[in-house]
Amino acid sequence: MLVEVLFRLGVGMMHPLTPDYYRRTPPGKIGNLPMLALSLAMVVLAIRNTKIKQGTG
Repeated sequence: MLVEVLFRLGVGMMHPLTPDYYRRTPPGKIGNLPMLALSLAMVVLAIRNTKIKQGTG
């Protein structure tokens, strides 16, 4: 999911849509930053959980 969000941000930067295409901000653009934060939190929790199970936490 983290890679998907990073690709979404990259594509948005490479091919930005001008205001001519939309009256309002598209929902996908609004959701990118919260999804990025959620993805990073999931990665951190997964790494932390792995370390705890291995006994190195």
